[in-house]
Amino acid sequence: MDTTIIVPSRYKDIFSACKDSLDEFSPITKKILIRDGEEIVSPEGWTVLEGIRPFIFSRNTNLGISACSGDILIMNDDVRLIQSGTIEALEHVMGCNPEIGILSPKIIGGVGNADQSGVCEPLRYTKMRLCFVCVLIRRAVINQIGLLDEIFSSYGWDDVDYCRRAITAGWTMACTADTTVHHGYGREFSSSYLRQSNSRDYSRQCTVGQQIYSQKWGDTKHRDF
Repeated sequence: MDTTIIVPSRYKDIFSACKDSLDEFSPITKKILIRDGEEIVSPEGWTVLEGIRPFIFSRNTNLGISACSGDILIMNDDVRLIQSGTIEALEHVMGCNPEIGILSPKIIGGVGNADQSGVCEPLRYTKMRLCFVCVLIRRAVINQIGLLDEIFSSYGWDDVDYCRRAITAGWTMACTADTTVHHGYGREFSSSYLRQSNSRDYSRQCTVGQQIYSQKWGDTKHRDF
């Protein structure tokens, strides 16, 4: 399989830990940084794309998806690999199970899907939407349903929408404990987004995203598809 890792980021200290883990545990995998601003110096061996401002996760991630071929691993900048073979393990599980369109490793740290944090077997199918903390997406899914919907301009819900579109198109979602990643910024395992946002703004943005989702789908179904 031909996988490209896509990491949108703004803060060099948060990205540095992510980059170091990728350099150590997945040095030969192709990588794209979608840089939001100029704080991060272009890392050696990476393709660097300048993000569009204001930062919108779906829009900037789509820049990376459109710049490569093959499967993609969307990875938050506050995710760190903690073992060798992570990409290869995900590729193996997906390669052996052609019905899987989106696959998550086991997540240590904050994540909204209990299967992503609680999986203990090599393969667990999930009907809950996968949080796009660190997910491998099959290129065939992208070819069939398209890119992330850039109508989601606030925080979150773009992943909920994408998972629902994939399920509607006949794909399944799954998690695997064959490999594990660490997610979180700082001691409280909060997302890097919270660095630039207070709790009130975070809640407001989530509410806006949910409203956009409900208007698009005509309901509020977002956990089990």
